[in-house]
Amino acid sequence: GEHGPRGHVPTFGSLQAASCSHLAGVSGHEVPGAGPHLSPPAPRCVPPPGPLSLCSLLCPAPAPRTPLPPTQTPGEEENGSTGFHEAVSAHLGWFEGSQIVIISNTLWVGERVPCLTYGMRGMISASIEVHGPARDLHSGNEGGVFSEPLADLTKVLASLVDARANILVPGFYDAVRPGMLDAAMRRLPASHEFSLEGYRAQIGVRRLTAGRSEWDLLAARWCLPSLSVVDVRVGSGDDPARSAHYRFGPTRFSVIPRAAVGQVAIRFVPAQRPESLVEHLRAHVAHEFAKLRTGNEIAVKVHSIGDWWEADEASPYTKLAERVVQEEWSTTPLLVREGGTMPVARKLEKMLGAPVLMLPMGQSSDNCHLANERIQRVNLLRGKNVVKRLLMEAPRAKAAQ
Repeated sequence: GEHGPRGHVPTFGSLQAASCSHLAGVSGHEVPGAGPHLSPPAPRCVPPPGPLSLCSLLCPAPAPRTPLPPTQTPGEEENGSTGFHEAVSAHLGWFEGSQIVIISNTLWVGERVPCLTYGMRGMISASIEVHGPARDLHSGNEGGVFSEPLADLTKVLASLVDARANILVPGFYDAVRPGMLDAAMRRLPASHEFSLEGYRAQIGVRRLTAGRSEWDLLAARWCLPSLSVVDVRVGSGDDPARSAHYRFGPTRFSVIPRAAVGQVAIRFVPAQRPESLVEHLRAHVAHEFAKLRTGNEIAVKVHSIGDWWEADEASPYTKLAERVVQEEWSTTPLLVREGGTMPVARKLEKMLGAPVLMLPMGQSSDNCHLANERIQRVNLLRGKNVVKRLLMEAPRAKAAQ
C-alpha cells in the first residue's frame, strides 16, 4: 500500500433502495475511545489517523429502520497491506451488490477550498544492490586495491536523475497520457489555492527544480513519472547479517561493506505499464554498471507494484460527490490529482465491480505521514457528513444513470 494522509480507509457500502444495508471499513489504525455511535471528542485538531479511521464516525445516529452496523478491520496499510487482496477476495460475499467505494487518503491542494481527487500515480518499490567481497574488509588494510560496492552503487544511483530531477533512464517518459491536468486547471487558477512560492515555502526547500509555472509544477507532481532514491544501506536486502556493519562501534566508519543497497521509489502515470518501466530500469542500470568495469555484481529487485488510478469525471457518482461537497462546504470543490499512490483503489474496483471515489478531507498543511500529523475538527465532521450523504444518495445516482 501507500501513502496518504491518514487512516487509509476504503469504505465499502452495499447500497439498496435508499438505505445502507451494510458498511465495512478497512483501516490501518484505530482511534481509542470512539464507540459505534459516538461523535468525535471536542478538541480543535484530531491527531492521526484522522478522518475515516472509524466507520462509526460516518453515521453516529442511524435511523431505526435503516440500521448501519459499523465494522472495522485493520488493513495494515503502513506495512504494505500484506494479504489485503486475498482477504477481500475470500469474503466477497460481504460486499455483494456494492455500488461505490469511498476512500479518504488524499489531501486538499490548499487550505480553504475542499477538493475531490480524480487521479493518483502508481508506484514501484525497487532496490539496486551491489555485491563485492565475501566479507566486510578494513579500509586501512584493503582500501584502494579493489572496487568497493558502496562506491559503485553511488555512481549508478547518480546516473538515474539529473540535477533538475529529470529521469535519465531511456524510455521512462514513454506512454504518458496527455491532458491529465486539464480538469484540475479549469478551476484551480481562479481559486488562488496554489502558488509556486507558497508551495516552495510549505515543503521547506530553497529552490524548486521543476516548473516555471503552476501548471508545470503540478504536471511534474501529478502527471509525470518520478524516480526518487529514498534510502541507502550497507549489506543486502536478503543478508541476515545486514546490520552487522553497524555493530562495530566507532570503528564502523573504517569498515568497507561487502554489499550495498539503494532503495528506489518510482511513480508512474496513465497509461504507463510498470513492467515496461522495470525493464527500462534494469537495462539502464546494467549499462551504467558495465561502464565502471568493476569486479562486483549488481541486481535490481522489485519489491512491490501499486497501479495508478483514475476516476470517471462523467460518472453519476463523481457528479454526486461534487454536489454533496459543495452543499456541505458552500463552495464548489476543486478537482485535483495526487502524486501519491493508493494501490487498493484499482484492486477494489476490479474485485467489487464498483467505482472508487477519492474524498480528501485534510488541508495541504496537515503533515501527512510526518511528525505532528493532524486534521481540523471541522474537516473531520464535515467529511463525515459528506460520506453519510454519499452512502444514502448513491442509489438514486445509480438509478438516474
